[in-house]
Amino acid sequence: MSDWMEELEKLNGLREKGILSDGEFLEEKQRVLASRTRGTQEHPESSTHPTSENISQSVGESLSSARIQLLAFSIFCFGIVSFVASFFDFFYEERLVDTDDGVMTMVLTLFFSLITLGLIYFSDDKEKISKRVVGFVLPFSIAIAFSELWLTLCILFITPLRNGLEDMGGYYSEVLGPGFWITLGSRTILIFIPIWICLGFLRKKYDSGSKLIRKSSLVLPAMILGGIAQLYPTLKPNQEYSWYGSDFTPFKYTFEGEVWEIVVYIVSLGLMPIVAGFIVMKISDRTTRSWGVFSILYLLLFGLANIIAANAETGKWNIWSFGATLWTIGLVIVALLIFEKVSRYLLRFQENANTDFQ
Repeated sequence: MSDWMEELEKLNGLREKGILSDGEFLEEKQRVLASRTRGTQEHPESSTHPTSENISQSVGESLSSARIQLLAFSIFCFGIVSFVASFFDFFYEERLVDTDDGVMTMVLTLFFSLITLGLIYFSDDKEKISKRVVGFVLPFSIAIAFSELWLTLCILFITPLRNGLEDMGGYYSEVLGPGFWITLGSRTILIFIPIWICLGFLRKKYDSGSKLIRKSSLVLPAMILGGIAQLYPTLKPNQEYSWYGSDFTPFKYTFEGEVWEIVVYIVSLGLMPIVAGFIVMKISDRTTRSWGVFSILYLLLFGLANIIAANAETGKWNIWSFGATLWTIGLVIVALLIFEKVSRYLLRFQENANTDFQ
């Protein structure tokens, strides 16, 4: 059998194993056929075109076992340790479990960790683990990273110093409870370790130009809507019970009278999800990108659940806002993307099952 035919068979085998996507298979197939036309297949060992082994190494790159375990540790701290911390005082005689939105936040972070740990420990294929975990963890971590870090700096230093607090030691020991310190440690681990590992894995694995014209690129406009929703007041004051009257001006009451550190926090809540959506849109590997889309969906569900919980907590004094509506539209866009991907997968699975039966 000719060398180029053997090369095509190897490529097809890699595609059937899931190492190569359909698009990557077609690209490599065109290279092999083009090299055959130029007569370069007479000396395959000196060919500049990648062999199936090199393709497997470049496309099938996976995280080391140590980094996978480090990711698992950071995710365990983020979800399970933070969940335990919610039962301790966060501030003086205040616990996160005492509010509806606090309970919802802890439950959703716990489920995020359980999903990620399931992706890590319910598979023996390090390559699939790497792609799925990186795709799921990175967008969520980026979306909350800066705002969580900034909020921590505000609580620890900026706000007490701005208020002229002199007894910082008493503030740390008496006002900030054990729940705060446990959460601080677990969230800091989530912010730095996964982003460092995941971005290292995705180095030089981004698309640009015409390659971005695909359905999954809709995550970016969806997250732009989400960003605007965060900048807009999440809970618009109810006109019937508020002195705001009939004024429904967007953004007017979001920043008016707020201290500068709160403005920075609100802006980061709007911008970081957009950054996460942009990164997901550009990921070249289809499996990683698909799990990135799923992570964006989870992030949007996370936000929607918090909005509903906040409405339940405040009762009649607040109503569903225009910002929450924009957030929901972004959620629907990403949900449709996921539905389309799942539908295609189920149809392909059914076709393969029918073929095997025949």
